[in-house]
Amino acid sequence: MYIIHELEAEKLSVTVAWFANVILSEAKDLYACAEGSLRRFAANDDVVRLVHLSQLDSIPAGATTLILHLALDNEIPTHKLISARLSSCNQLNPYDLLAEIADDKYSFYNHMLAAEIPQPETAKLDAGDYDDAYISGFILKFMNSFAGVVLKPNHGTEKLDFFMLTDMELLDLALQHARKILSYDDLIIQRYIETDKEYRVLYLLGSYYSVQQIDMSYLPQIQAIVKALPQEPKILAFDILDDNGVLIPLEMNIRPAAMHRCAYVN
Repeated sequence: MYIIHELEAEKLSVTVAWFANVILSEAKDLYACAEGSLRRFAANDDVVRLVHLSQLDSIPAGATTLILHLALDNEIPTHKLISARLSSCNQLNPYDLLAEIADDKYSFYNHMLAAEIPQPETAKLDAGDYDDAYISGFILKFMNSFAGVVLKPNHGTEKLDFFMLTDMELLDLALQHARKILSYDDLIIQRYIETDKEYRVLYLLGSYYSVQQIDMSYLPQIQAIVKALPQEPKILAFDILDDNGVLIPLEMNIRPAAMHRCAYVN
């Protein structure tokens, strides 16, 4: 299996070790893949190899590939480019419909709503040059209804330009963040959910992993999130909040991070 990256290779050693363990392990331990074994997708690979995106031509046709760890300032166009170049490979995360949904927070929100998966109240303001009064009105409409809101770019990842507003005295600062986001992307405003239980859940070829310890009784809710998608994924990660026993998926990531900290759930 080939992991395509854009970072210093030594920083990825733990991710490589995690996948090597999943692929090669025969034991049903915390990092074994039960029925959805990665082994069936990597039957001809006995190791996990790192390949920098500048060396894509070294990857043979038919190889299993995974695209991770791209530069955040251009990761969506880069992912599209790599996926197109690797069209003859077995891509675990090609740039397809699921990738488009994952990279568009408002699209993900609407897909979850359509499947009756709980979501916080959310609205989108298209990118553009608005006067301060209009942007403030957009924010205040939410703040007047909820105790707090979150502002974030529609296509951002890793919480870039994320801003939480729970105090009206910070409205001017929120306005500055909103204007910055609107200069390059659509603005998402979302009801803030106060909880101390947040999970990063990884779906990998039919099995589920979590960075945090998670109650097994939540598994049906997690499975429902995956089933709500328009097609079956090979690999995805979800950021999920626990709102008094109800799991609320906030975002989906087609290029999962922190996998090396995941333990086997089911």
